[in-house]
Amino acid sequence: VLGVSAIPILASAWTKRDADEIKSNVNTMLRTTAVVAVPAGFGIIAMSGPILDLLYDDPHIIAVAAPNLRVLGICAIFAGLNGPLTNMLQAIGRQGVPLRNIAVGVVLKIVINFVLVGTPEINIFGVPIGTTVCYAYICIANLVCFIKYSHVVPNILLSIGKPLICGAACGATAWLVSFLL
Repeated sequence: VLGVSAIPILASAWTKRDADEIKSNVNTMLRTTAVVAVPAGFGIIAMSGPILDLLYDDPHIIAVAAPNLRVLGICAIFAGLNGPLTNMLQAIGRQGVPLRNIAVGVVLKIVINFVLVGTPEINIFGVPIGTTVCYAYICIANLVCFIKYSHVVPNILLSIGKPLICGAACGATAWLVSFLL
């Protein structure tokens, strides 16, 4: 929703070639998204066992699924950041770039799943690894392409770095409170 509502503002700044306004809008979009996506991802990582415990009674299911869900918590961060990055590329007239990056990410996921799931020591744990690599690639590729085509470098430390530190603290606190209770 944030990315879609910000497209007209970013597109307007793009047509005016106002680099400062573009950078400000990009930083705001990334920071606002990261403030939600990062703590959610770390929350999933920290609380995977208790989340699954709410859904399933079988401890064997939880033991198998919890590590997979932890890896998908990392994936949630990349997936959350992909929305605004895709919208930013659309706003500057590069609609095909995210599609190309998604296609490459899907191929990566298929290859990684094929290799890791076929490895007996890894087996089903390879699926969330493949998914996380897929979304990480798409996110990083979209960011690199945005910088390449717009010539605007967002402030990654401000936009994503601070929410990463705060999200890690939130996740650690959630895990600690869950452990103590």
